[in-house]
Amino acid sequence: MIGRICRCRVTPRWSRSLPVSAGRIGLALALATSAFLQAAEPPAQDAHANLLTALDRGVGQPLSMNFKLIGLDDKPISFRQFIGKKAVVIVFIGTDCPIGNLYMPTLVELAKEYEPRGIQFVLVNSNQSETLDDMRKHAEEYGLNGVPGLLVAKDPGNELADLALAERTNEAILIDATLDFLNKLARIRYRGMIDDQYHYNARRDQPKRTPLKDALEDFLAGREVRVAGTEVQGCLIERGAPKVLVDRQGAMVRTMPEEIRAEFAKARAMEPIAVGPVTYHKDVAPIVQAKCQTCHRPNQVAPFSLLTYEQAKRWKGMIREVVDDGRMPPWHANPNYGAFANDRSLTPLERAILLAWVDQDAPEGNPADSPAPRTFAEGWTIGKPDLIIEMPRTHIVPAGGVVDYVRYPVDFEVKEDLWIQAIEARPGDPAVVHHIILYYVLPGDPAPRYLVGYAPGDLSETFPEGTAKRLPKGSRFFFEMHYTPIGKVRQDKSSVGIVLAKTPPTRETITRPIASRELEQRLISIPPGHPNYPITSAIEFKTDVELIGMMPHMHLRGKDFRYILTDPQGKETILLDVPAYDFAWQNFYWTKQPIPIPAGSRIDCVAHFDNSEDNPYNPDPSASVTWGDQTYEEMMIGFIEYTVPLDIQGSWTQHAKRVTPKLVPGQDPLPEARPSTGAAGLLNRLLGGLNPATTPKTAPTTTPTRSDPGQ
Repeated sequence: MIGRICRCRVTPRWSRSLPVSAGRIGLALALATSAFLQAAEPPAQDAHANLLTALDRGVGQPLSMNFKLIGLDDKPISFRQFIGKKAVVIVFIGTDCPIGNLYMPTLVELAKEYEPRGIQFVLVNSNQSETLDDMRKHAEEYGLNGVPGLLVAKDPGNELADLALAERTNEAILIDATLDFLNKLARIRYRGMIDDQYHYNARRDQPKRTPLKDALEDFLAGREVRVAGTEVQGCLIERGAPKVLVDRQGAMVRTMPEEIRAEFAKARAMEPIAVGPVTYHKDVAPIVQAKCQTCHRPNQVAPFSLLTYEQAKRWKGMIREVVDDGRMPPWHANPNYGAFANDRSLTPLERAILLAWVDQDAPEGNPADSPAPRTFAEGWTIGKPDLIIEMPRTHIVPAGGVVDYVRYPVDFEVKEDLWIQAIEARPGDPAVVHHIILYYVLPGDPAPRYLVGYAPGDLSETFPEGTAKRLPKGSRFFFEMHYTPIGKVRQDKSSVGIVLAKTPPTRETITRPIASRELEQRLISIPPGHPNYPITSAIEFKTDVELIGMMPHMHLRGKDFRYILTDPQGKETILLDVPAYDFAWQNFYWTKQPIPIPAGSRIDCVAHFDNSEDNPYNPDPSASVTWGDQTYEEMMIGFIEYTVPLDIQGSWTQHAKRVTPKLVPGQDPLPEARPSTGAAGLLNRLLGGLNPATTPKTAPTTTPTRSDPGQ
């Protein structure tokens, strides 16, 4: 949620003494771990931690079968019933782990494929608070019942998870059923990921690595498994007792950039924060309400709710991990530059309180100390819209894979100038809508213009009294939709609501792009394998404006993005720095106060792209990449939102002009660009020549509706 993109490696973390859930399995745990604990008497502390966090821990050693599993029919499952099978694949799951649920269709297909070859899959739920009823609903929802070669089982007291040294959901363990099986001892041949299709904040249409399948093929062919252990990305297993985890052996996707982490560490060293005893109701609930519950509540994009103490306590392990890593709340602006009204980041004190609460075993405290529950508006947060613009048809979101951007033109034309006081993009199904952008275009001016967007956690736009956004006569619209499958088929029909200004405005708000003309015209490209390729763009203002917001936009190779203001006297100010750009969280950064920008000032945008193997999002490190609207291509646009007095007429081209950007270290001299004509071609692709795979050629039309038919 992790400067910048780094090789994605997540390894398990364990406490110094592994707790077991019942005394009767202590001997079994000793058998499972003795092979790697007897090397030294006693083992050195660091060596002990390294052994327990090794990716291939326990591979080749016998795993004790002294545990009990319960099937969905409430009957015990004994591994004796798998006698005659060649191997058993155990996969740890949870009912509401988002990355885990994405793998449910994959596991069903693997079980069907390998059942005729003597392989049994057992999906094991070791989460303490998840009941058999929860598991039955989950199995029905994801089609796990009646699949040949697949069983779903409960691990009471997380005994199997402890014995297997499992840390996360999505971990697969291949057990050789042909060795010592009658004596309840089997040997682990592989442990690790299913494949690499899904990461915490990235996904691929198809996996590049399939280590579980590779291990099965090696095993069935009688070969030694060539890759015996791989990293796992999933949710922490919810055990009966909290674990003090050792440090990771590698970074996770999109953790806090090192330069920001260093600044926070420096500040904490100068002013240590001693929070003392904390409780949920008095100390934690206000933070969770303010920074988490917008997304973490029912029917929103987050995979689980954090509305109650019980829910927060259940997820305390993951809360500690994502807060410690800086993955959550999702906010990517460098705190050293700018002040933003929609800043979701934790203050140092808030961070210290959350970490202390988990470390103190999540005490509840007195419910009377808790703030009143936060209320959320049902329906439109801007009030009753005067105008509603809908997608022209319902979009079916598949259960898995990567969905390309989908664009839907709307068959409606604005008949007169309209002034927007408030505007809100509203997902039809927040669980799968990653972002919405509604563009408009004008007759004779084919450049798409940003009107409004939505990303999880973002709020609606309401402009101050006297300020409004003009929607010109003749405007036509198209939706750009980005969906993220969640492991089951969903439907979406998103919409945009508009509240019109009731009094004549005195200032107009305008959104304009600062795009790389050289990249747009394909005069430059990002070289194969380049880890830090710079691209720049710039504009110079012809008139005074007030800046109110910024939004960087790149695709999967985007690495960092910075806005630099240079005033007429040559003084430079960094307006916004995003040192770890995350395509999964495209935020609009709204300034706390309007920033005056005098005529003659310029804004330079500086971005870097990572086209190397070390970028876990990279679709193809061997490709030379240039401008395009698909995510395997690239863009470099620094959107800005500003206001001007209403007596300054004209479009953004009258307010500012493109200028040659300043070169940055590592950047080659820019080729001479042509006058910009790329918008017409882009518009043709977006509206006139839509790919039939993403938008039907004859989509049903939808006319925007006014909420009051009499208006």
